[in-house]
Amino acid sequence: MIKKNTNNDAEIVKQIIHRDELALHKFYKQYYGQIFGFVFKRIQKKHIAEEITQDIFIQFLEGLRDFRFESSIKTFLFAIISISLF
Repeated sequence: MIKKNTNNDAEIVKQIIHRDELALHKFYKQYYGQIFGFVFKRIQKKHIAEEITQDIFIQFLEGLRDFRFESSIKTFLFAIISISLF
């Protein structure tokens, strides 16, 4: 579902936690297409898939407060996606 990325996601997320807007933009740009594509395959309605994708990013940002880096960022994102879709 979400492709493996050569960038260090944990480092980018740490920068996001410290309110680095450039890191947030990079992360968003890196994952938006993949998440939207996954959601769209299940929803089949573009505008709804876009809204759900936005909600996933909001939930991701809100969840970072409690993220302990015990799992990968991709695992964390997939959990949010699963909750949002199922």
